[in-house]
Amino acid sequence: MRETTTVVRSVCACALVLGMQWACGNGGGIFAPNGGEPGTPPAASVNGTWSGGNAALHLVWHLTQDGGQVNGISQARGGDGWNGAGGHVVGKVDGSTFAFNETHAIGTMTIAGCSAEFEGSLQVSGATPPATPPPGRYYPGGPPPTSLPANLQPAFILSMSGYVRGQACGRPFSGVVTMLKN
Repeated sequence: MRETTTVVRSVCACALVLGMQWACGNGGGIFAPNGGEPGTPPAASVNGTWSGGNAALHLVWHLTQDGGQVNGISQARGGDGWNGAGGHVVGKVDGSTFAFNETHAIGTMTIAGCSAEFEGSLQVSGATPPATPPPGRYYPGGPPPTSLPANLQPAFILSMSGYVRGQACGRPFSGVVTMLKN
């Protein structure tokens, strides 16, 4: 009986020490992987190619991310006919928010003497679309399938959406844009 009590106490002591190590960051998720403060969510990843916008502004970004810092190149197209390539995007990711500035210098736009600048704050989020089977024939007498085979499941979609403002060719712009990761 005495050996059993000693073993139980040893197991409890080990569990207590391991639990304390985990809570202090030596083995668990209290400290964010991005080196943030305890309890801070890790920075969202915006690394990669993104495209989207709205009816008045279409953007394509090729972004690289180092921790929370983001840099990239951009293309922009306005609903009123201007285009710009060779733009630059700089920004910072804090949790799931991407705050950015984008510039297109004179000479990078299709209209002579034109430049563009945009700034905004976008919320990064993701979702998997519902997996509904395509319409069509099913086996006679059997129920329609309720899900797709694994090889036809829709992929996870990462998006950013938020308010953007700025100007292009001297004309102001403001509105909500949505970008999808390609």
